[in-house]
Amino acid sequence: MIQETIKNFMIQETINLEPVGNVNMAYNSQLYKVRCYSPLSIDGERPAILKPYSLVPFTEEHFPSKFMKGLGGIVQKEISSGDIDTHLGLGFLIISDGFLSIHLWGGEYPSILNTSLYSFTNLPTTEHDLKKEDIRTDGIACAYEGEIIGFESNKWLKFLRTSRSNEDKLKYLSLSERKNGVI
Repeated sequence: MIQETIKNFMIQETINLEPVGNVNMAYNSQLYKVRCYSPLSIDGERPAILKPYSLVPFTEEHFPSKFMKGLGGIVQKEISSGDIDTHLGLGFLIISDGFLSIHLWGGEYPSILNTSLYSFTNLPTTEHDLKKEDIRTDGIACAYEGEIIGFESNKWLKFLRTSRSNEDKLKYLSLSERKNGVI
C-alpha cells in the first residue's frame, strides 16, 4: 500500500494531469441493462453466426425479440453486399441507442476483432435504414459496449485455447455463458 502511494505520488509529480480527463460535470453516467438473445445464423456464400446483444439505459425497455431476429436479415444483406467480411464466421453484434456494431473474429490472426459500425435514427427494418460510420473518426464503442467486448474477448481467448471442435464452438456460442445484467 505504501509503495502504491509513493508510485502514485511520483506519477502525479512527473505528469501534468490538468489538461486530460476533464469530463463535463453535466454528464450523468447511468446504469445500462444488457440482454443477449439466441445466436443469429447468417447463411449464404459467407456464413456467420453472431451473438446479438442489446444495451439500453436501465429505465428503458430492451429491443423486442422479434426485432432482434429480424436484424439477422439486415446483417445478411450487408455481408452479401461485401460491406462486411465474415473472416472466421463467428462473432457478436451490439445494438444500442442509435448504433449497431458488428464484431467478427479473424483476419491475419484469429485473435483480431473486426468491427463495422452503423448508426440509425429509427429502429432499422432494412439495410437502407443503416448508415455506415467511419470507426477511424467515430470510434468503435462506448465504455458500456466495451464491457460486452471485453467479456466476448475473454470467451474468444478461451475458445482459441481449445481444440476448436464443434463442441467448443457451441460452448463459445452458449446462452448460459453470455453477459446479462446491469453495467
